[in-house]
Amino acid sequence: MGAVPGSIRSPTSEGTNSLLADGCFPVCTVADILTALSLRGVVLPALPSGPTGTASGAAPSRPSRLSDLSPADRSLFEMLSPDPTSLDRLLRLTGLALPALAGGLERLAQAGLAHDVGGWWERA
Repeated sequence: MGAVPGSIRSPTSEGTNSLLADGCFPVCTVADILTALSLRGVVLPALPSGPTGTASGAAPSRPSRLSDLSPADRSLFEMLSPDPTSLDRLLRLTGLALPALAGGLERLAQAGLAHDVGGWWERA
């Protein structure tokens, strides 16, 4: 069994970090899961080489800096921390409606500035 390591400063990471201490393998990338599956005898298809995200192989366009983001998305980024934060907490912190918050988080994720970790959001 694998577990995704979390920040040692976050109470939300106590469970997975405890699993790691008990001997689970750390899951940090998709490759970790694929390796674990192949060790169990599951035949995996070859991964395509090159950038992912588009059929043509070109990387999707994304803001390269925080300054390329809209003021609303920059403000949302500032509300995120390296520790996972729930959507409920982000709704309270930002005062945004759920559709606006979800859109902003998705734009930050596409820009490589935020990650969705099981419904919790954190800075990349």
